Amino acid sequence: MVLPGASHAAWSSPEIVSGPGSSVSQTAIAGGSDGTSWVVWKRNVGGFDVIQGTQVQPDGTPGPIATISFTNADATDPVLAARADGSAVVAWLNTSTAADSVQSANLGTDGTAGTVVDRSDVGDPGHDCKDVALAVGEDGTAGLTWLKFDGTNWVVHGVRILADGTSGTIHGLSDDSVSSGPPAIAFKNFGTYRVVWPQGSGPDANVVSVLIEGSDLVSQPYVALSEITSNGTGGDPQNVQVSYGNDLVPTLAFIRHRRNVDPSDNSDYFNWAVEMVRPLRLVPS
Repeated sequence: MVLPGASHAAWSSPEIVSGPGSSVSQTAIAGGSDGTSWVVWKRNVGGFDVIQGTQVQPDGTPGPIATISFTNADATDPVLAARADGSAVVAWLNTSTAADSVQSANLGTDGTAGTVVDRSDVGDPGHDCKDVALAVGEDGTAGLTWLKFDGTNWVVHGVRILADGTSGTIHGLSDDSVSSGPPAIAFKNFGTYRVVWPQGSGPDANVVSVLIEGSDLVSQPYVALSEITSNGTGGDPQNVQVSYGNDLVPTLAFIRHRRNVDPSDNSDYFNWAVEMVRPLRLVPS
């Protein structure tokens, strides 16, 4: 039997940080090296689902609650990322536009929320955005990526947010002749971000990655799966992730259904496995 507080450091008692009001959902949290954290959530206020949040101090004291998204529009699916100095960016889907669109706001070190900014184009009805992912850089920039329906397929889009809060070019990143799955994004350096996603289906499904450079140019795509290097394509890759270490070399990880060999009898079997890929060369990529 494990008793609360029986070992390790003492923990604080649970404390409400969302304040009074209607029920909340879809919480996210991100903290800086200064010990502060931003917490955000969705709540219905005045008939609209809005994104709210508060900055929590290192001693656990929550600040004032900020309503971050528009008060006269429905918002959902917040994603949040914080910098070392305690500033943060939150993004979400606005579901009150003609097609669901991506918006974001900066969150300050002083606990206040900045202006709401549209980050995606609002498409024709039914041309929705979904599956927003977000990363921030210590240089004050941020990167956003999401899926957008073009009427036939789900296409990965991405945009850099400059340190002054303005958007760069909205790039269509994936092959629009096939549908792609939810993307992920990571900060490299100097305003550069890597986006990765699963693309296609069936035996030709793959994992694809590009850089959105600090110059706002997009690199040639890296295709992770091939017959030579990775036991073939396909396998319905999903839950794709990307990260950078201090060596500025990216690591991609994903799950897919693949053939394996049982070492005990050399027989084939299939399962869902986690695979990881990194550049072989020792220079940043």
